Amino acid sequence: MSSTFTLSSTNPYTNYNGETEIIVSSDVTSIPNEAFQYSSNLVTVTFDSNSQCTTIDSHAFYECTSLTSINIPDSVTTISDRVFEYCTSLTSINIPNSVTNIGTAFIAHSSNLQTVTFESGSQLIDMGTYAFYNCTSLTSINIPDSVTSIGEYAFYEC
Repeated sequence: MSSTFTLSSTNPYTNYNGETEIIVSSDVTSIPNEAFQYSSNLVTVTFDSNSQCTTIDSHAFYECTSLTSINIPDSVTTISDRVFEYCTSLTSINIPNSVTNIGTAFIAHSSNLQTVTFESGSQLIDMGTYAFYNCTSLTSINIPDSVTSIGEYAFYEC
């Protein structure tokens, strides 16, 4: 088995077979709902530098317990519900300034998450309910001035 899977318009997520690394090709415009959920072998997700991906849909990386690294590209505007929930090996995440919405429980229960960084000039408007719920190791987050809505319990049990 190859340790790298390349997601592209001609190689859909249904061909993923437990590889440890995913490379998202520039022709991918969204990561589908539940695409890689429960992928316990997955460690790294990398997007091509000229990524066209605008949306990471619900549960896309839900409970990927070995995921330690993901580079979210500047093309992404929406990170949907529960995308990184229970990604217990993530210790930090960088949210590009292009993201305007992060969904309900988007990274909840990620118990080793320590740092959340929003890029300078962030356009984030909405943080969903339970967004960082039970991220018990969270020590650093600077909420951008652009945020107008923070859902209930967004930082509960942090």
